[in-house]
Amino acid sequence: MSYKVNQKIYYIQINNAAKERSYRPNGVVIEELKIIGVSRVKICLNNEWFTTLDVVQEGRRKDRTIYSYTDDVKTSVRTRNDILDDGVFISLYSTKKPTKKTLEKMVASASNTIDKDFGFLFKGAKDELYNLIDEFKIN
Repeated sequence: MSYKVNQKIYYIQINNAAKERSYRPNGVVIEELKIIGVSRVKICLNNEWFTTLDVVQEGRRKDRTIYSYTDDVKTSVRTRNDILDDGVFISLYSTKKPTKKTLEKMVASASNTIDKDFGFLFKGAKDELYNLIDEFKIN
């Protein structure tokens, strides 16, 4: 995929933390960003951190363990034995305007991660994620 300066990128977060924080509210958060720089290997966004995303290079496979790419869902499930807050956190940098279907795909991806890593123990967490997106209205 080719990227251009000033191209819109949507940062979508679905957060369900045990303890809500001012910097990371629970629920669905959508932020519209723009690309401010493009190189052969990185894309730079105009948020307060100048977030960089990786570009898939020809002849190389995506390495999701250490790199972030556009249109890839990231899921983080933190439990009480984690130094960070407990909860389920899902994020996506999308080149397409978010839709209800996008949110459903994000939660489905998180559900797969939860099932694989925790099994039936986190069924309630999955239900809460689906409730969050059901209550959210996309403009």
